[in-house]
Amino acid sequence: MEEQKDSPTPPKEPMSPKELPPQTPPTSPLTRQDSISGPSGLGPIGIGFDWGMQYVDREILALRKKKLKLQVENLKLQNQKLEMEIYTLQLKEG
Repeated sequence: MEEQKDSPTPPKEPMSPKELPPQTPPTSPLTRQDSISGPSGLGPIGIGFDWGMQYVDREILALRKKKLKLQVENLKLQNQKLEMEIYTLQLKEG
């Protein structure tokens, strides 16, 4: 029992290089061709990449929709401004 008390578990030290998981070298960003066949032509990248692209596509569509709504709002405001200008010109004439 005394031996166990004398040697408590040592504090966690950083892993030695042998214990670290192997790291892959950084790769260049994917190109359009890579998105079809995978990097370096290794075959399809897989479901995760497809899901990510679908997410990006949904985000792009949402931003386009927001942009179109803002454009519509801007056109409505421009229309109001022009109507007010017409009204003021009619008041000046009549």
